[in-house]
Amino acid sequence: MVTDDLILLHVFWKHLLRYLTFIKDSVKSRRGNNISIVTEEKQYKKSTDLTGSELDGRRNYKMHLPSEIPVCSFWSVIVYDNETGLIISTGQAWPSVHSQSRKLRVNHDGSVDIWFGPMPDASGGENWIKTIPGKGWNMILRLYGIQEPGFERRWTPGEIEPLQ
Repeated sequence: MVTDDLILLHVFWKHLLRYLTFIKDSVKSRRGNNISIVTEEKQYKKSTDLTGSELDGRRNYKMHLPSEIPVCSFWSVIVYDNETGLIISTGQAWPSVHSQSRKLRVNHDGSVDIWFGPMPDASGGENWIKTIPGKGWNMILRLYGIQEPGFERRWTPGEIEPLQ
């Protein structure tokens, strides 16, 4: 016996597949037919800096994302509190830097620098995520709609560099 829920699920799945195919075809038409798209999310989690030290809310850090970040949708960097495992609560509206931000500052070569620390960086804070002195933290870079260069590790983010 077929229930209404099963019929609804079948209709939803059919439309979802059609939509994903449309998106893939649209991207191919803009970027050439030899592109392969993986419709998944990839995460890079970092809880230590370049030297291997745990990330400290008192210190300032910089992370460099090389140009041509391999995403179809968008990317985001979010900071989490080590104690609670939750998004860090600093009073900043949203402890994140992401590709859909109107204030995102992109370097002349298409790369992006992200700053972490208790005070904004010299750029005015567009690519800055506030941390809390005395608290440990970690960050996750998420790539949504990742393309092959990121999936196959031909593209990787830079390390988190301590600045002081």
